[in-house]
Amino acid sequence: MCCVFLFLVISHLHMSIIHGIPEVTMQIIGLALDWDWLNHTNNLLQTPLHIAVITRQLPVIRRLMCAGASVDVRDQLGNTPLHNACRLGYEDVVRTLIRPVEYKETLQNKYDIPYQRLPQDLESRNYEGLTCLHLAAIGGHINVMELLLGVGANVNAIEGKSGKTVLHFAVDWGNMPMIKFLLSQPNIDINALTYAGLPPILLAYGRGNVDVMDELYSRGAICESLSLSEESDDEFCDERMVSFLSPFSCISL
Repeated sequence: MCCVFLFLVISHLHMSIIHGIPEVTMQIIGLALDWDWLNHTNNLLQTPLHIAVITRQLPVIRRLMCAGASVDVRDQLGNTPLHNACRLGYEDVVRTLIRPVEYKETLQNKYDIPYQRLPQDLESRNYEGLTCLHLAAIGGHINVMELLLGVGANVNAIEGKSGKTVLHFAVDWGNMPMIKFLLSQPNIDINALTYAGLPPILLAYGRGNVDVMDELYSRGAICESLSLSEESDDEFCDERMVSFLSPFSCISL
């Protein structure tokens, strides 16, 4: 009987969030007998919190968190709710997810909830090897990046496939506003290397982007003895790009 009741509660909870009926959602959350009831997943391994984040329902997100819903559960792509919020550029949702739960917010629960560290683990990667900061960068959401860095995200965190930092991404795309934002961060490693040994300035060279190279060089990027070897990734290091050595004659072919 309890299992049937649990199934009905969880099914209706998922559906009420999907259809955007917050008054029903709040009532169903109130029926939960334990915090773990709120962590059951659908066939995409999404919890109610995942769905509330994707549909950008702030009151529901906060109520779920205060009722004990886990912020660390991963969906089928390895994304936590915070990963999804950063990917979508939902600054208001990100603020909600990283704000610690206060005792007064839990008084309407029928049970005690477990402690969760908030902000959560910002170094956590999804199954593509991307942290929340990487996802925000890929989406071009500088406002979200600024928020994450403000609560302790590592600006030099590397993604799991090629070892790029967010600065590598920004340089590779030639995104000057993001590059300037990142270079303003006090702990930025302007000479960070990918797994292939490529610093950002060499990616800019490979793309033939003089403006980005100039910006990096003026901020202290090291270009001395950089070389484009035959083993370098052709996607980034085209040895035929020789037209742009001046004023960067320190780069050797």
